[in-house]
Amino acid sequence: MLALETPRRFLTPDGKPDHAEAHALSQLRADTLEGTAAYLNHKQQTGTIETVDRGTALEVATLWHAERIATGTDPTRVALIAIRTNWLRSVLTLRGIAVGVLSIIAVMTAMGVLTNSLENGLS
Repeated sequence: MLALETPRRFLTPDGKPDHAEAHALSQLRADTLEGTAAYLNHKQQTGTIETVDRGTALEVATLWHAERIATGTDPTRVALIAIRTNWLRSVLTLRGIAVGVLSIIAVMTAMGVLTNSLENGLS
């Protein structure tokens, strides 16, 4: 596949590039409410998504989440994606935790040494 080729998901059934689909998907990836609404409107207009009532949608969503939680894949996947996306924040957080733990160990060790030194000096 050439780098400049149109991905298959952005092709119409007759093989022409579907620029509207690509544009709608880019709006969805912008992570805004308007972008998501624009993508869903495009999918509904092209007939590639069906509209269901709120009760059915909530029931399906509940079953989907229950299945993901039961298998243990969804929370783990979300956590790994968040770590990969915010790798600098993750590294700095781990560094902060390590420094904090080492600081507590150092202070407790210093207090133990001082206590032993005072006890030996007074005896």
